Amino acid sequence: KFNFSLEENLNFLLKSYQEGTFKTSEYHYFIIHEPKERVISRLPYQDHVFHWAILNVIEDYFTRSFTGYTYGGIKEKGPHGYMRAIKNALHKHPGETCYFLKMDVTKFYPSVSHESVESCLARKIKDKHLLHVLKGIIESVNGNIGLPIGTKLSQFLACAVLAFFDHDLKRCF
Repeated sequence: KFNFSLEENLNFLLKSYQEGTFKTSEYHYFIIHEPKERVISRLPYQDHVFHWAILNVIEDYFTRSFTGYTYGGIKEKGPHGYMRAIKNALHKHPGETCYFLKMDVTKFYPSVSHESVESCLARKIKDKHLLHVLKGIIESVNGNIGLPIGTKLSQFLACAVLAFFDHDLKRCF
C-alpha cells in the first residue's frame, strides 16, 4: 500500500519531519517464545520507513565510535559477522585465549531509561530538531522506561547506549 503511492507517502513523511508533526503510531504487541519469551512491538510500515530515514543519516556517524566488537544490529555485521570475528581471533592466537565471556543484559530493552538514551544521543547530535523528533519516537513507548523490541531504530539505540559500557570494558580488560 505504501509503495503504491510511494512519492506521495515519502513527501508526507518528509513534511511531517520538517514541521515536527510526525507522531509514532500505536504499537501492536505480540509475544514470541523462541529462544526466550519476549514482547515484540509492531508498528505500521510508514513508521519503519520514517525510522530508517533517520537511521540513514545518523547510523554511520554513531557506529564510528562503537568498539570493533559491536555487531548486533549494525550494517554489514550482525551475529554471523560476530561469530566470524571470534573464530578469527581464536585462530590468530592459538593457546593464548583462555577465556571467552558471553554476556546478555537481561531485559535490557524494557529496562533502559529514556533519559539515558536521550542523553547518549545529545552527546553526538547537535541538531535540536532531530533530537526533538528522536525524543518523540523514544517516548512513544508508555512510561519513562523501555525501548520497543521489533524496530531497527531500537536495536541501534540500544547499541549506542551500550557503546559507552563497551568502551569501559575494553579499557578494563
